[in-house]
Formats: sequence, C-alpha cells, structure tokens
Amino acid sequence: MADKELNRSSWFMESRYFLLAIVLSFVIVAAIAFLLSYRHHTMYTEQILKEDRSAAKLLSLVLEQRLKGIVAVMESYSQRPLLIQAVRDKNVAKARVHLLRLQASDPDIDILSITDRQGTLWMAQPERPEALGQNFAQRDWYKNVSKERKTIVSDVVLRVVRERDTAIQISVPVFDEKQEVIGILTSTQRTVDLGKLFIGVHGDPGSTISVADRKGRIIFSSRYAFEKEITPYPFLSGLKKALASNDKTFAAPDPAGGGQARYISFAAAGELGWIVMRERDKNSIFQGEYAYFLQIAASAFFLFLAVVMLLVYARKQATARQLRGQLQLEKEKSASAARFRSFIDATMQIGWTTNGSGEIVEDNPSWSRYTGRGFEEIKGMGWMEDIHPDDRGATERLWAKAVADKGLYENEYRLRRGDGVYRHYLACGIPLFAEDGNIREWVGACIDISERKQAEEEIRKLNAELEQRVSERTAQLTLANRELEAFSYSVSHDLRAPLRSIDGFSQALLEDYREKPLDDAGRSYLVRVRKATQRMGLLIDDMLKLSRITKAEMKVAAVDLSGMVSAISEEFQKNSPDRVVAVTVQGGIMVQADPDLLKIAIFNLLDNAFKFTGREAHPHIEFGAAPAQEGGNVCFIRDNGVGFDMAYVGKLFGAFQRLQAMDEFPGTGIGLATVQRVMHRHGGRVWAEGEIGKGATFYFTLPSAAAGL
Repeated sequence: MADKELNRSSWFMESRYFLLAIVLSFVIVAAIAFLLSYRHHTMYTEQILKEDRSAAKLLSLVLEQRLKGIVAVMESYSQRPLLIQAVRDKNVAKARVHLLRLQASDPDIDILSITDRQGTLWMAQPERPEALGQNFAQRDWYKNVSKERKTIVSDVVLRVVRERDTAIQISVPVFDEKQEVIGILTSTQRTVDLGKLFIGVHGDPGSTISVADRKGRIIFSSRYAFEKEITPYPFLSGLKKALASNDKTFAAPDPAGGGQARYISFAAAGELGWIVMRERDKNSIFQGEYAYFLQIAASAFFLFLAVVMLLVYARKQATARQLRGQLQLEKEKSASAARFRSFIDATMQIGWTTNGSGEIVEDNPSWSRYTGRGFEEIKGMGWMEDIHPDDRGATERLWAKAVADKGLYENEYRLRRGDGVYRHYLACGIPLFAEDGNIREWVGACIDISERKQAEEEIRKLNAELEQRVSERTAQLTLANRELEAFSYSVSHDLRAPLRSIDGFSQALLEDYREKPLDDAGRSYLVRVRKATQRMGLLIDDMLKLSRITKAEMKVAAVDLSGMVSAISEEFQKNSPDRVVAVTVQGGIMVQADPDLLKIAIFNLLDNAFKFTGREAHPHIEFGAAPAQEGGNVCFIRDNGVGFDMAYVGKLFGAFQRLQAMDEFPGTGIGLATVQRVMHRHGGRVWAEGEIGKGATFYFTLPSAAAGL
C-alpha cells in the first residue's frame, strides 16, 4: 500500500516537476495580471483621449467666439458714418478719434491701420511714420479683402513694425453709400496676446495646447516657440492624414521626446480653418495608471504566494502520507494551516478555510478579528451575514458554481468590519482534494481592494463632471448665439427703421428749408425726427435691460408670489385711476427665486395684461396656480384682452417680436423675452395659450419655497 502511494506521488516529489508547477503557476498569474492591466490601459487611454477631444472642441469654440467678437466690433466701427467720411477724405485727425475708441474697447488690439482702396497705408494707431505711404497691395490680406469684399482673418504673419514678432491681421472693408470699397480697416493682434485664452487650461503636465493656421503654422503653443518667427507645426503631415480620414485623434513619434509616441487630439475652429490641438505623451497616460498597476501587481503577487503555499502544502501532505501515515498527515495539515494563518497575519489580509460544502467548521481568527464575530456566530454558513446584503446573492451563486466545478473561487464583495463599516474585498480560494477525488476543504484569502474601487469611482465622477461641464458650456454658447442673433435682428430691422426716418426728415429739412424759416410742415418734420430718436432710445434701453438680466447675480430666497402680484397690480391701478380692472389673486403661493429678477418678470406679464385689456368694457386679470408638473410649480396670469393667434406663438418670446401694430399697442417687444430669460435662469420655463378676441394665458414654472434651487 505504501509502495503504491509512493509510486503514485513520486512525480510530485521530484524537484523538477514541483518547480515546473511553480513556474506554470507564475506564468498563469502573470498572464492574468497582464491581461487585466492591458484591458484597463486600453480603456483608460481611450477615455483620456476622449477628454482631450472634448477639451480641443471646447477651446476651438472659445477661440472662434473670441475672434467673432473682435470682427463684430470692427465691422460695427467700419459702418459708422463719421469714420466712413474720414476714410473718404483721408482725414487723419478724425479717423484717429475712432481708432482710439476702437483700441480702447479691446486692449488686445495692438495696431490699427487704414489703407486706401489701392492698398497704400495713410493712417496708423499708434503712429508709425516709417510705414505711412507704403503700399500693401501684394499682401494676402489686401488681395483677399479686395477679392471677397468681406472681412478676412489672416493666417499668422511676422510683423514689420514695432517688435518683430508673430501676429494675425483682421481686415474689414469700408464701404461708402454706393457700397464701393473706399478703404480697408486692419487690426494687428499679437499671437502672444491671443494665446491668453489658452494659458492655464492645458491641464496635467503631460498635455499641451497648440493652435495652427490654415497653412499649418503655429499661432499659439504651450510647448513650442512661436513668438519671434513663423514656425510650422511639427506634426503637420500626421494632421493632414487625420483630417483626410476624418479622425479626431492620431499618434506620431515625437522627435523632441526621444521618438516616443505622442497623441494629438484636435478640433477645427469653425469657419476660420484654424485647428486647435491638445497633445499628450504616452508617459502621462501611464502615470495615471500607476496606482492600478501596483494594485494588480500586489494582488498577483499575493495570489501567486497563496498558490505556492498551497503547492508546498500539497507536497507536504504527500510526504506525510508516504512517511508517517494518516496521523502524521493530520499533524502536517495543522502545521500548514498555522503557517497559512501566520502568512495572512503578516500580509494584513483575511484568511479562511471551509469544508467541501463551504461551511466553516473551525475557528478563523483573521475573519473573527476583522468582523468582531466569534466562531459560534460565523460557523456553518454564518459567515454570509458579514457580506453586504446586496452582494450575498451573487456570492452564493459564484460559490455554488465553484463547488460544483471544483475550480478556482474568485469574487468581489463588500465585507462588514467590526465597527459596521463595509470595505471592498477580492476573495480568492482553491479546493483541496482528498484521495477519493472529493473536495476535503477550501482555503483562501480576502484582499482589500477598497482603494482601487475608490479610485475607479473618482475617475467615473470626474468623467461625469467633465461631460456635465461640456454640456453646460455648450448650452451657454447656444444661448449666447441666440442672443447675438436677436441683437443682430434688432440692429438690422428695429433700429434701422427710426434711423431711416431721422435721415429722411433731416434731408427734407435741409432741402426744403435751406433758405426759409420753419413752418408747420418743417416743425412736423422735427417732431417726427424726435419721435424716431425716442423710439430708438427705447429700443437701446430695452436691449441693455435684456442683457443685464443674463449677467445679474442671483440671490435666491423664499418669495410670497401672491403678495408680489397683488402689490404690482395695485401700482398699475394707481397709475390708471380712470380704468376699473378686476384682478383676482390666489393667495398663499410661495416660490424659491431671486426677488428682484422675479419682480421684473411679473411686472412685464402684468403690464401686458393691463395693456391688452385696454379696449375691454369689463377687463379681468387672474393669477393662480395650475396642477404641478415635472420641473416645478406651475403658475399662470390670465386676461380677457385681445389675445393672439396660436399660429404665431413661436414669435412671442423672441426679442423685439410683436404680434400687434405699434400704433395700436405701444412697446418694443422685449418684455416677454425678458420673462423667458428670468424663468430660464431659475431652471423653469414659460409658455402661452391664447385666442384672438378671447384673451391670453401665460404659464410659468418655478421651484416651490420648500424645494430650493
């Protein structure tokens, strides 16, 4: 019997086979650790590059909006009649007044100059006598403006006056009343000043920001020198290939980094044709993964040690069976278990042993020390009580599968400490088999992975916060674009009408009353000019008020909305004592809002209600609360006035949009746009329902006083 056992176990007792088993275990553990690390590195790299692409897109939008703002100001100045006259007459003194104001409006504008239609420079601010009289007809900016007859933003150029450094030029054609180009207004902006938009935003030390023009030359870079000479972007060839294949990120060897791969994520800056790049080297990505790699290495190391200990234990068991029989085998088992517990104590982990069914039949000191529960409480399947309730189901399934497969048990769960705190653990266990092939017992260890879990959660939160910031910034840019469209519409339509009136009647006065005193018709012209001027003044004031609504700092507090409506209604009644308007106010409506902004919105809604019920024999206005909807309380202001056609409801809340004629109901069309702006700032919304001749109802949502913002 002993000879048979000796022959059956002799292969395992040979040192070469035992070492082979250890090497094989090491290869398996190392392969698992490598695969886990490679998978994490792949996912982490893609996430970092995704963030870089988002950052490049955001910076491209910021750059585009900055240049559009400068272009808008310069185009506005180029259309001023006095500046046009000064350009036509080449009056240096008068032109300088306007250029000084333009330069004061934007401190980043370095040099302003004006050339005639042939490209000869006759005016510069600051004065540049050495450049006056020079002809720039061969310059790209002059050719482009002359050909396109529109504003041109140049690529990077090297300045020939003042400091010889790099700059960009924004050139705006100046048209006379016949829409003929009589001159070109040019702003020279140093790339160093333009780069202030990007200073401090390139993030961790491994990433940099660069901006290239349409020809692939550096406009700004946080890594490469660009201030004193025109420098081509070093990765231009790779950038062109990525643009051709519609990729947003590409990798290229970095000569400055010893040939190491460098990732470049980029985004185009709108219609400019410029490219914003966010770069990072490969080391910066690995640096963010060091903690994870160390955890994987530590876990693999402890798992390998556990496997080695189990192999040693099995070899000792075989030796005991061969030399001393079953009694010696039991003694060796006890000694091995004691060594295992010592190993667990030394590594500050939790060790455990169970029988073949997964029940604890002997004391596990490390488990008891951690959980604070003695052997009587954890024996059998009582150890499950220490696992978080949400993790017990998965643990039972994985444990049952490991027992059925007689294979490796591995699971992650939250384990309760003696003070009631749960920490994340990785549990690994292997079965030990009896001679009949059945599992005699399971032995394993629990490794604390709480720090790794916390790091993963922090990464997830950072990603969510970044996506939220991008979403919020996109919403802000969308709102800013809409505001710019509204102001552009006002300037091109609402302000143009009174300007045409002023110009027409002023011309009539000059022609008809040049040699004679003013009669009634002449005075009528002056009255109309004054009315048009007052109308334009009201429009400008309302534009400024609408702008301040967006910029005003909010101070949220509980507001008695019913009381506010009653107080404003009383003021309207006092201002119109000859009218009798029935006002019904539902009491007790409290909301959470900025009192000053909310008062502006309620004033505009009640002003509309009083105005559009002016022709009613029995005017009636009602304020109350409607059934609550998702997003907050719903309040309304209803009147029985002239109403409106629901087909045009989309125009109600646009700036300077009016559904009634000016001579019927005065106003500038800014009131409802102001109301909408106030509600949006409170996270609410406003909408309207109406019918011609049957009044209108305006609904709006606000948080309740208990909810807060």
